[in-house]
Amino acid sequence: MLKGLLTVTAGLIIAGAGGCASDKPHEYGEQRPDPSSLDAGGGLQSKDLLASTDQLVRDLLAEPKLNASKEKWTIVVEKIENHTTQSYFNYEIFSRRFGTLLQRQGGDRVALIENKARFHKVQNQELEHGGDNFGEGAPAGNAAGIQPDYALTGRVDELRNAATSTYRLEFQVLSMRTREILWTNEYIVKAAR
Repeated sequence: MLKGLLTVTAGLIIAGAGGCASDKPHEYGEQRPDPSSLDAGGGLQSKDLLASTDQLVRDLLAEPKLNASKEKWTIVVEKIENHTTQSYFNYEIFSRRFGTLLQRQGGDRVALIENKARFHKVQNQELEHGGDNFGEGAPAGNAAGIQPDYALTGRVDELRNAATSTYRLEFQVLSMRTREILWTNEYIVKAAR
């Protein structure tokens, strides 16, 4: 009887301890801060990524020239130029998110065209003969795809002071035929270093 009582008591203790355990970390909610919040660090942050690309895509999609166009705008997203004091830093996350939002929100008004170098790299890796005979009945060399009418270019500039930096992100839509800049806008933020 005593042996049975000890076994039941031990089982209850083990079950109780197991019930308190969780597969979630102790500070689960604090490990993933909201990307729209600022942390104590300096420089451009996730909040700037979200705010700038949201604002600039809304502005581009409201552009009267785009909305008056009877044809879909075919746009290639170019690499973003870094003109900050940290020239090694890659700001591609801004242009890539801009392109993603533009594709998703642009509907039938815009079509993103892959960058030529990346397109040919993937084509050469994945298609026989580098895509020279792409599609049935297509003549050799007809693998260029759609030619973009516009390029989305971007750059990041920095004005550095003693304890802060002011960042300026600028995006432009450039006509590939006329070199005309059809749209441009900027996002400016001051951050501690």
